[in-house]
Amino acid sequence: MSRSDLNNMIELAKLNPMAVQRAGLEYLRTVTNGEVEVTDASNAFVYLMEFASTLFSNGRRKSEFLNRIQYPEQAMDRTDLYRHMSNVDYLNVFGSPSITTLLMAISKSEVIERSIDTGVNGIRKLVIPRHTEIRAGDVPFTLQYPIEIRVLAHGGLQIVYDNDRPSPLMPLESNQVEWSIQNYNIDHEEYIQLEVPAQQVAVKSYTAQLTAAKVFNKVYPVADQFHYARVYASNSSGGWDEINTTHSDQIFDPLVPTALLRLTENGLGVSIPQVYYSTNLVTKNIRVDIYTTRGALELAIQGYSADMFTATFADYDNDDNGLYTAPASRLTALYLMASKPATGGSNAISFEKLKERAINNALGPIDVPITNVQIQTQLDKLTDAGFSCVLVIDNTTHRLYQASRELPTPAIKEVSTGAGANVVTLNKTIEQILNEADVMDNGQRITVLPSTLYKDEGGYLSIVERDIRDALLTTNSDLLVDEVTRGGYFYTPFHYVYDTTDGVFTIRPYYFGNPQVTRRFFVIDNGTLGVGVTSNSHAFERTDTGWVIRVMTNSTESLKELEDDVLVAQLAFIPPGEVTRVYLNGTLVGRDPESKEWIFEFSFDSTWDVNANNQVYLDGFEGEGISPHPYPAELSTVFDIFYGVESDQVQDGERTSIDDDMGMFKYSQGVTGLYHEQVTLTLGEELSGLWARARSSASEELYMRYEEDIPQRYTTDVPARNAETGAIMIEYVNDKPTIVYEHRAGDIVEDEEGVVYLHRQGEIILQNGEPIVLSPRKVLRQVELCMIDGAYYFVTNDTDMDYRETVPQQIVEWVNITLEPVRNKLLENTVLWFHPKATVGMINAIVDESIVMTMQAAQHLVVEYFVDANVYRNETLKDEIRKSTRKTITEAFKGLQVSRDGIQSTLKEVMGDDVMSVSLSNLGGVNNYSVITMSDESSRLCIGKKLVALPNGTYAVEDSIDIVFSKHTS
Repeated sequence: MSRSDLNNMIELAKLNPMAVQRAGLEYLRTVTNGEVEVTDASNAFVYLMEFASTLFSNGRRKSEFLNRIQYPEQAMDRTDLYRHMSNVDYLNVFGSPSITTLLMAISKSEVIERSIDTGVNGIRKLVIPRHTEIRAGDVPFTLQYPIEIRVLAHGGLQIVYDNDRPSPLMPLESNQVEWSIQNYNIDHEEYIQLEVPAQQVAVKSYTAQLTAAKVFNKVYPVADQFHYARVYASNSSGGWDEINTTHSDQIFDPLVPTALLRLTENGLGVSIPQVYYSTNLVTKNIRVDIYTTRGALELAIQGYSADMFTATFADYDNDDNGLYTAPASRLTALYLMASKPATGGSNAISFEKLKERAINNALGPIDVPITNVQIQTQLDKLTDAGFSCVLVIDNTTHRLYQASRELPTPAIKEVSTGAGANVVTLNKTIEQILNEADVMDNGQRITVLPSTLYKDEGGYLSIVERDIRDALLTTNSDLLVDEVTRGGYFYTPFHYVYDTTDGVFTIRPYYFGNPQVTRRFFVIDNGTLGVGVTSNSHAFERTDTGWVIRVMTNSTESLKELEDDVLVAQLAFIPPGEVTRVYLNGTLVGRDPESKEWIFEFSFDSTWDVNANNQVYLDGFEGEGISPHPYPAELSTVFDIFYGVESDQVQDGERTSIDDDMGMFKYSQGVTGLYHEQVTLTLGEELSGLWARARSSASEELYMRYEEDIPQRYTTDVPARNAETGAIMIEYVNDKPTIVYEHRAGDIVEDEEGVVYLHRQGEIILQNGEPIVLSPRKVLRQVELCMIDGAYYFVTNDTDMDYRETVPQQIVEWVNITLEPVRNKLLENTVLWFHPKATVGMINAIVDESIVMTMQAAQHLVVEYFVDANVYRNETLKDEIRKSTRKTITEAFKGLQVSRDGIQSTLKEVMGDDVMSVSLSNLGGVNNYSVITMSDESSRLCIGKKLVALPNGTYAVEDSIDIVFSKHTS
C-alpha cells in the first residue's frame, strides 16, 4: 500500500476514529509485508493508536466546523447563520404577535376596599401586575405594564400605567389608561371598565443559579413561535436588573453584561460568557423571560362571552414584594371581554429564507446597481413602480441618474392628467432674488419661500415681482383666467435654501407643508399631589411664520375644581450640541365648555433658516440665564411637554424629576411638576434625493447707457446766406443793420430725414473712447428648481386646493421612502435623484422631418368631430365623447412618440359610429406637427391646464382641450 493509498483511506474515514485505526493497522501490515501483526487488543501500541486516532478525528471535525461556519452557504442551522447577520437581518425573523383591546370590568367598591394605603396624602393603591395573562379560550394575551388604580383621598380615582420599567415590546405613548364607570346591572354595582391594549404573547419565566465553577448554558423549551427574550441578573438588593442579549457569540461587550441566545429546533439556548464571572458583573442568579406567540392571527374574540376569558395575575419583577399587586389576585367581581378582534402578527421566516437573506448580504451576489439598466431593474422592483431612469452625467468621478415619473392624477372629472411639472433653471444674483422673490434673508443663507411666483419668458425663467403678483391676484376673473392660461407661470411647493457658507454655493430643498406628531411617549407623573393630568389630544400645524401645537388635557375631577390659571404647560427640547433644555411657556387658550379641560397653545416661529446639517432654527425658546435667540432643531425632534400646578394649590407631595427638568425660571410663582411626556414632531422633510443642482457664474458687466435720445445741436450761430451770391444776409432792424441767422447755437440739427441724433436711447456712454462701468460683474447663481404648473398656484376651490397639497406630499414619499432603498445600494460616487417627468415648460423633441427643436410640453389642443344631427343634439353622449377624448389623448401622450394621424385614428376607433370624422389640430402649437418624438425618457407631452372661474366665485383647473362638434347632414 502506498502512502497515497493510506491518505485516501484516512480521508474517507477521517471523522471515524475506529475507521482511522483500522486504516493504520492495515498500513502497518502492508509496509512490513505481514511480518508485524498486532494480535493483542491490550497491547500498549493499540491504546496509543486509539488515542491518536481519536485526537485526529476530533481535530478534523473541529477544523471542518470552523471552516463551515465561515460561509453562510454551508450553514446547517440558525446558529451557523447568526455570525453572518447584522441587526437589520433580524427584522421580522421571529414571530410577531397580533394585538387586540381587552375590556376589564372590576367592581369599584371592591377596588376601594382592597386598595392599600401608600402613606402619601391619603392615597390608596391597587396594581394589576405587569405580566398579567388573559386567555381568550386557549389563546394567551399578556399585559406589558402594571396598571395602577389610585384611590385619592377625596374618593376620586386615577388610573395610569406604571412606566418605571419600559417594555421594548410595546413603548407607551401615554401613561393614560382608557377607563370609565359603567353599571352592568350586576348586583346594582358600579364597575370600573378598563380598555387595555394587549399583545398575543405568552410569557414563561425561568430562574437559575449561577456558579463560578461552571459556565451557565441551558436550553429552554419554546412553545408556539419564539418572539422575544429578556434576561435579568439579580442585584444586591434582591431585585432584578435587565441585561443585554445577542444572538451571536462574537458580538458582545465584555464590560456590559450580555446573555447569548441561540434559537434552535430544540428550544432557546441561553448562555452567559465566562468573562462576566471573572469581573463579578454577573453573580448569583439569572432570570429568563421567554415571549412566545401564535404569529399571524385572525381571531374574532370580540364575540367571546365573558366566561371564555380567564386571568392569571403574575409579576415576575416583584418590585413591591406583592404589597399592591397581591390584592388583584383576590378580586372576585372581575369580568373580561374583548372589544376588537385579534388581528395582525406574522410568522417566523423559514431557515431557508433566513439563509438566503444572510447570503445575499454577505458572500452571495452583491446587490449593487451600477448601470442605468440595473438601476431601472431596481426601480421596476419597487412596489410603487412607474419610474424611468436616465443617465445624465457619466464620468470617472461622478455618475448622476434621474428617476422620473409623472405626478398623480387628481380625482376630478375635468382633469385627466396630473399637474404639469418640470425642473427649470433660474439665473439670478442673490441681490435680484432678495428684491423680487418672497425670501427670508439669514445672512450667508437665504430661503426662497413657496409663495414666490415664476414665469417662463420664452425659455428664460424670471421671478414675478411681488407687487406685480399681488396685482395679478386681485385683478378681475376674466383677465386673470386669460393671463394665467397663456402666461406660462410656475411655482414650487418647496422651500429652497441658498447657502454660500464658507464660500461654497449649494442649494437644498425642504418641505414644511405637512407637520406631524409622529410619536407620543409617557415619561413620568407625580401621583402624590392628589390631582392628576395627562394630554388627551395634540394638534400640530404650520403657520405663515412657523408652527403651533395645541394640546387638550385629560385631568382628574379634583384638578378641574381649581381655577383656570393654576395649571401651566411648558414645551421644551434639547438643541443639537447642547446638554440642557430650552423652554417655551404654553398659552392658555381656554377651557372646553363641556369637559372643563384646559387647552394650551405653543406657538414658535422660524425664518426658515436650515443649516447644512438639515437643522432648522426656531425662535421663541429660552434657556436659563441665556438671552433668547434662535436655536437649531432636527427636522424630526423629540419635544418635552410638562404640566405643572401652582404649589400653593395642592397638598405637599414627593419631589420628582419633573421639578428638575421643567424650566422653573420662567415662572414668577412656585410651580410643582405634575406630568411629563414626550412627543416627536416632524417639522419638515429634507429632500436630498430631489433634483437640485447649483453653480455660480459671473454676470455681464453693466455699463452706463443713455436713458433717452439725445439730438445733435448746433454749437455756434450759423448766419443765413444768399442762395445766389453766398453772401451773409443782413436785414435792417430799427434802421440798424442786423445779421440774419439760419440756426442759433443750441438749436436741434435736422436733415432731410428729420432730426439728427448725437446718441440714441440705450447706447453705451463713452469717456475718452472707453465705456463707463456702472457696476462691476456680479455673481450669478444658477439653480435648477422643481416647478409645478402655475395654474395650481391660483386655484381657490377646495377640491383643487386639496390636490395641490397632495402633490408635494407625493414627491416627498417618492424621494424619501420609495426611492430611498435604491439610493442606499448605490456606490459612493453614484447618485440617483428624483426628477419629475417634464410635462410642462420647455422640452427637447424631434418633429416631422427629424428637426430638433425646443417646444412646450403642455399641449393646448383642438379636436373637431363631425357628427349627425342626433349626436349633435344628445348632450349626454357628447359629454361621454369629451371624457373619452381626454382619456384617449392622455394614453397617447404616455409614449415617447406621438403622431397626429395616430391620435385621430384612435379617436375614430374609440368613438365608433357616433362620429363621422375627427380632426386634431395645434399638436406642438400653431405649426401642428405630424409627428413629435421625445428626446429621452425624462419628458412627455401633456394635456395643458387652464384656469377657469367657477360660478361660486372660486378658481379651478381644467384640461385645455377645445372639443368642437360640427353638425354634418345630408
